[in-house]
Formats: sequence, C-alpha cells, structure tokens
Amino acid sequence: MNNHYFLEFSHPQANKQNGLLLWAKHVGCSSADVTVFGDNLNDVGMFLAAGRKVAVANAHPEILDMADDIVQSNEEDGVAAFIEASMKANKP
Repeated sequence: MNNHYFLEFSHPQANKQNGLLLWAKHVGCSSADVTVFGDNLNDVGMFLAAGRKVAVANAHPEILDMADDIVQSNEEDGVAAFIEASMKANKP
C-alpha cells in the first residue's frame, strides 16, 4: 500500500490513568483496590493510579521498576497464569 498513512484523533484526557480512575468511580471502588497489568510506557499513568501493579517479564525497564509483581512474559501467558493462580488461591 504505497502512500498509505494513519491519522488518529483522541481527547487529551483519553488515557489509561484517567480511564482507570473513571472506571473505578463508575463501579464504586477505589483505584487503590485495582490490580493492573502492563508492559510498556503507555501503562505508566495506569501504574501510577492503581493499587497493585503487575508487569510481564519482558516489559519496558521503567515498567519493571514500577511493578509490585513481575510475572512470566506475555509470550508465556504470564497474565493469564497470574489470574488463574489468584482465582485458585481465593477459591472458597
């Protein structure tokens, strides 16, 4: 596709941090009660707003530094394994 390009428009407040805060308010919880998963710099704001931050092993170094927990890489289904283990641990 020669001469093909993309042009994106978005609201200046449309980001993961504001989205998390709005979602938490909507469902009636604190963002401090939310666990988030990330791998790249577009997740920094979300990591700043969340209570628990989980990074995949192959995440950007800045995200790894911010993380409370580091799970297997996204290529190894680290997030799914974390969620599955959490569900099993909290099973009555």
